[in-house]
Order: sequence, then structure tokens, then C-alpha cells
Amino acid sequence: MNMKNSFLKNSTIAHRGIFDNKKVYENSLDAFKKAIKKGYAIELDVHLTKDNTVIVFHDDKLDRLTKDNGFVKDKTLEEIKKYKFIPTFEEVLDLVSGKVPLLIELKYDSKGFDLEKEVSKILSNYKGEYAIQSFNPKTIIWFRLFKKDIMRGLLISPKSIKLFNSLKSINLCKPDFINVNKELLDNNKIKSFRGIKLAYAIEESEKDKYSDKCDNMICNI
Repeated sequence: MNMKNSFLKNSTIAHRGIFDNKKVYENSLDAFKKAIKKGYAIELDVHLTKDNTVIVFHDDKLDRLTKDNGFVKDKTLEEIKKYKFIPTFEEVLDLVSGKVPLLIELKYDSKGFDLEKEVSKILSNYKGEYAIQSFNPKTIIWFRLFKKDIMRGLLISPKSIKLFNSLKSINLCKPDFINVNKELLDNNKIKSFRGIKLAYAIEESEKDKYSDKCDNMICNI
């Protein structure tokens, strides 16, 4: 991976692919196909199922996009696959296959570092360009210690500041980049960060408003 000329600065990054959650669901293969067709980098989210399979889905629970109200971590892959729009991480990597870069968010509902280990194992055979990110500082520290070659970023939101003390965790994590809620871009600690600075979930109509405050944006397209 070329860390000097990172896609994080230079690519349009589609938040969960290109979707409408009617005909095309977020984080689905169809959403990613649309992003690939446009040549956009893809931001996506990964969880670990009960039987240790990495799947691509945003929420901790299934209820927003399915008729099931259970937690992803409590479901087996067979149960998850009832919803055909939810892919495994490996299915996504097979589809993308290096065509566009990936920004991979690791969620924090798995025990220990099982998700980190599974994701890094799967990525060890992947030839495309990618970076990982998480709201959990412990995830970023794990990658810093055990997978130093993987570009890593700390996600920061008002919630994560309360939950993880994120602003004080920046120095401990030593991330290559930070990816922050747009409302935090004027925070002095954020402004003083010397690495790559991203802002997430930006609407297309808002890009001009935030473009001078960060290096790039993860956009809702």
C-alpha cells in the first residue's frame, strides 16, 4: 500500500456505497457495484457474527433494514444470509478486487480482538488498496502493534468522545488519519492534528462548506 499518496486525500469516497435503501441497500453488493462504476472509493462497515464470520453491515442491530430486531453479534451467518442484501466481507473483496480503494470501519461489538484478527487475516491475501478505521481506540492500537503496514484511522464523534475519550486517545493511538463528525472540525484538538483529516457523512450540497477544514470527505451519494 502506498501510504505517501493515499487515496484518502485524492478519491471521492462513497459512504456505504451508492444506495437509496429502497431498491439498493447501503453496504450491499449492488451499492458497491454502483460506486465501482463511478470509480469512487468505498467506505463500508464490518461486524463479526456469532460463528465468527465477518459481514458487511452498519448497525449493531438488524431492525432498521430488516424485519429482525436481533443483534448482529448474536446471529449466525445462516441467519444473517436470510437477508440477501447483506454480504460477507470476503464477497465484497471478491467483487471489488482492487478496482477501487476501500475504507473499512471495524465495529466494536465483538469480544476481545476477534474482529481485528479475522479482518486482518482476510486482508492478508487482498491485493487492492485499503485502510481501516474504528471509533474504538483499542482497535487502532491493536493494528499499530500487530499490523503496522495497514493504514489506520481513528473515528471521532461526540458519542465516542464520551464513550472512549477519543480526543485524548489520539496521541495514544498514533493514527495515520482521523475521520471526524463534521460538527467537530472546529475543535482545537482536531484542528491541530498533523496527519490526514477526514470528515464523514457529508451531503453533496455541504461539500463547499467543509472542504477547507479537512483533507477529504466521506460523502452520502
